[in-house]
Amino acid sequence: DIDAGVGAAAAAGLAKVGRGKCHVEFRAEDFLTCPLRRPPDNEPERFDAILCFSVTKWVHFAHGDAGVQKLFRRARRRLRPGGLFVVEPQEWSSYKKKRHLTPEIRQTVAGIEMRPAAFDDYLLGIGFERVATIAPPSDGPQGFRRSIRVFSAPAAAADADGGAGADGGPAEGGE
Repeated sequence: DIDAGVGAAAAAGLAKVGRGKCHVEFRAEDFLTCPLRRPPDNEPERFDAILCFSVTKWVHFAHGDAGVQKLFRRARRRLRPGGLFVVEPQEWSSYKKKRHLTPEIRQTVAGIEMRPAAFDDYLLGIGFERVATIAPPSDGPQGFRRSIRVFSAPAAAADADGGAGADGGPAEGGE
């Protein structure tokens, strides 16, 4: 998460319940711009799961279609074979409610062509496989009744080693 407070709260919650044999790390980073490499070897990081809850709208507001596409491509490249990408896109109607926050956001929203309804097709088009769609709860806050989509990176890592781009993934323009 880009918000350090959210990561600290998650780490504190995990400490209370214990993590067993799992390695879980919480960091405050901008996934679109951070290098995703860690010392000592600085090899590209790979993940078993990447979770994107309630963030796609804000990436869209800040970076337009190109930002959301970069988020999805980067998630695809950074997952281990069989790794899961879990995304909760906000509905287009919620964009309309917040588009007047700043003149920059209003201008960005006006230029959006890839609406949230097209995200699944885009994800499938870049090599993700659909695992499940979890229906939203019928109760709870109205603004959070959104489906959760689960995708996986293919088990065969055809792009894990070949044609490495700047972040260790396959070379692809515009990342």
